[in-house]
Amino acid sequence: MTAIEANAGARQSSGLLGADQSFWTWISRHVRWIALAIFLLNVALKAPFLGGTSLFLDEAVAIYDTQGSIPETINFSANDPTPPLYYLTLGLWCKIFGISEFSARFPSMLFSSATAALLFLVGFRHFNVRAGLYAALLFTVSGVAMVFAHEARAYALASMLMVISYSLFLDVYRADRPQWKTFLGLVLVNTLLLYTHYLTSMGLAAQAVLSLWLLKGKIAQFLRYAASQVLVLALWLPWAAYNRSLLSDSKVTSWLKAPDPGVLDYVLINFAGSKFLKWMALAVIVVGAVAAIYVFTRSKRPEKGGFGIAVAAGWFFLSLTLQYTIARMVMPVFDLRYVMYALPGGFLLLGALISFLPLPRIFQYALVGTQLGAAIALLNLNPQKLENWRDAVALVKDMENDKTAMMVMAHYHYVTFSYYYNREYFKDHNQTTALFNNDNIHFGQDTALLPVIDDSLVSNIILVLSHDELVDPKGLVFNHLKGRYCIGRRGAFPGIKVYQFQNPPCKPTPGGHFVEDFEVVKTASEADRYKALPDSAHPTNKGTFVGPGHEFSASLAWKAADIHQGRFSAAEVKVRGKLLDEGKKVVAVFVMEHAGQTYNWIGFELQQSHGAGIWFEDSFQVIIPEIKGPDDQVKVYFWSPDGGGGEFDNLEVDFWEG
Repeated sequence: MTAIEANAGARQSSGLLGADQSFWTWISRHVRWIALAIFLLNVALKAPFLGGTSLFLDEAVAIYDTQGSIPETINFSANDPTPPLYYLTLGLWCKIFGISEFSARFPSMLFSSATAALLFLVGFRHFNVRAGLYAALLFTVSGVAMVFAHEARAYALASMLMVISYSLFLDVYRADRPQWKTFLGLVLVNTLLLYTHYLTSMGLAAQAVLSLWLLKGKIAQFLRYAASQVLVLALWLPWAAYNRSLLSDSKVTSWLKAPDPGVLDYVLINFAGSKFLKWMALAVIVVGAVAAIYVFTRSKRPEKGGFGIAVAAGWFFLSLTLQYTIARMVMPVFDLRYVMYALPGGFLLLGALISFLPLPRIFQYALVGTQLGAAIALLNLNPQKLENWRDAVALVKDMENDKTAMMVMAHYHYVTFSYYYNREYFKDHNQTTALFNNDNIHFGQDTALLPVIDDSLVSNIILVLSHDELVDPKGLVFNHLKGRYCIGRRGAFPGIKVYQFQNPPCKPTPGGHFVEDFEVVKTASEADRYKALPDSAHPTNKGTFVGPGHEFSASLAWKAADIHQGRFSAAEVKVRGKLLDEGKKVVAVFVMEHAGQTYNWIGFELQQSHGAGIWFEDSFQVIIPEIKGPDDQVKVYFWSPDGGGGEFDNLEVDFWEG
């Protein structure tokens, strides 16, 4: 390389560094405008699909029970696992802007967008401008932040308030003599947090542990902080006394299980966006923490960022650890939504550690760019909900006639059902179920609901099932109706099943009855399990079987077009068999494929219903919303994913018209 080339390269490198420094200097001089731009970017990403999905139960309940007066809303909250602040906010908002899905979710979208802007400001103020921008952008494209920005619940509000709380907490440490306004602000925000969600107390407990750092040379600040938090408890105690019975209310925890390490891993994966991003984020945290410790121990002013790193790490990791421990030992409340208050701390920690890594700036950008690019590729701007009541109720209305009776399970789903079935019934929240009963629509659970229906007066019964694993785990209601009526149309939606039962005569699909007696032993490998009736040289009366060495059984297989020209909307699979190994899964499988791709897969785990060594007969039903093409393949077989043994000497499949 010549001297001229070297000088040119040096000038180019100097130019890039200068441009880079100019960019960050410009950002630092326009902090408020950048924060506004981040807020607007979040609104642009999160607002368009706010009404794109159906309300699920928790959202509908939040809207339904906040339509009344302020005292009524407070009384509702006193009997609910969520404190009143969010409900009061939502109730006021919906009184002004209506109760549409878009309107009800709009406050959560605003809170989430504000959280991104606040993360930028906190990072800039307590770390550096790069830390703030990195954290804000990572939060902006976070899939989990997008989900709760689209949910009419308290979690986005709790996240925003927790960012403000930790920013004020850092101000307490940062200033030699914090102003009284800082402590009063912390009192106000932390009180609001406890009135937003009870589990934010874990984030405040982590904050209290971190405050012990102040004892080293900042005793006055520690005492003021401690006094401020005593005041927070004093302001919260009236609500705790008013709501004290809730702590033992079984509805808070009856449907939850104590978390295991898999749940914790699930939270971390969703925080990062994927398994790959989880490991990448943890690597950054470990390497970045080591680098930060090295930098701060050698710096003349370690307080500039050292305490901030500890606070961000405590906010994220200590909060999660405290809540996980309590969930294991006392109350099993640990899920992604219940730790949303801690996740912004994780994004702030990532942004700060990346900015402090002793790497050339181009490597920092590559690291952030990789995380952002992968998160953007995975981002769903219209996240789906647990239940799709909008489409389920549309099918129900299409099934109705003037001789219809309807059963909706579980009983508490009258709230969500009424929102889509009859908005006026939904608004009349003191008379909703009575109005439905007058229309011969009833809400309940298990077989207690059956005597309510006078089947001598109706010929069309519609059963709507949601949470059926809780309210009718043995399928007693379905089996009772199936034994007395013909199954008509069916529909399957996320979290919901809809069945129509009609008086005889029933309408099986012509030519849609298939029986295989398995007169010889038949097994199949992964490659040939879809071949109907594979040959075997070992005739016995055992039938087909699965077990070690042959994971898949022989299968029945058809072209969809060969079954009544593909005009069928449901199937019933009947099985006679015997399981050989206790505790190992054996699954009856119904599968449909189009162009080699599976689009309808139903597995019925036989081990859940029957013990080992006993011959049994069982059946399961399949909803077939659509058939994609005449050459689609329909297949039924048995599968042992755990190497469990099973013998089957009869398989019967009936297809039904829609």
